[in-house]
Amino acid sequence: MKKEKIIRQQAREALKGNFAVLIAGSLAVAAAVILLENVLYLIALPLGFYDLEADAVVPGKEAGMAVLMTGVIALAVALSPFVNGLLRAAGNAVTKGSCSVTDLFCFFQSPLRYFKTLAVNLGLGCLYAVLTTPLRIIGSLWFADGVFAVVWTVVTLCWSVFVFLLFLHYPLAAYALDDSHGALHYLFGYIGFSFRRFGALLTLLLSMAGWLALGFFIVPLLYTVPYLLTALMNSARWLFAMEN
Repeated sequence: MKKEKIIRQQAREALKGNFAVLIAGSLAVAAAVILLENVLYLIALPLGFYDLEADAVVPGKEAGMAVLMTGVIALAVALSPFVNGLLRAAGNAVTKGSCSVTDLFCFFQSPLRYFKTLAVNLGLGCLYAVLTTPLRIIGSLWFADGVFAVVWTVVTLCWSVFVFLLFLHYPLAAYALDDSHGALHYLFGYIGFSFRRFGALLTLLLSMAGWLALGFFIVPLLYTVPYLLTALMNSARWLFAMEN
């Protein structure tokens, strides 16, 4: 745990002077996610596409609902580079000692960088969907209610977190730290690295278990998220340096 202690200490040092930017970015991302989760119904209900009492799409309105869902998904993809910008800010905090609000928007600064970021996010997102959707479908078909539904929900959640940590975490961290390579480099170039260094990631997360538990409460969460981001980016940058 000595290495993890050093990584956490460096992350705490990186938060000094950078906390406001990271918490503002984290809150903005959280607000965007909440808005995207609810905007579909906020539009569908006035248009009469969705029956709230029946909790189902109004018969004959399936096409309109599908168009709305497609629009919301497209909007989520279009805004996704903001998440990469948040990771860039955390990366700059640990590598340069400072970050700024402009870091949050750095992947919107040029069309080439923006569309390359979309390609990376879409590729990783499709991989995530391929690996996690089957469990969700099985749950909706066979474990719709009862105690098995709760158990299957927990299993699906654990699997989804596992897939993200194993296949998405290091490519996203690498892209945030250095986006000079082509999109395919981030989509396929870190598969072996992710398997080799998965144990280091788990060890770091276990060493922060207490902070993660505090994340269930709103006020501690405001500190936990920036701390977790900087610790993860700090760990990733040292691991990348060791590999190189």
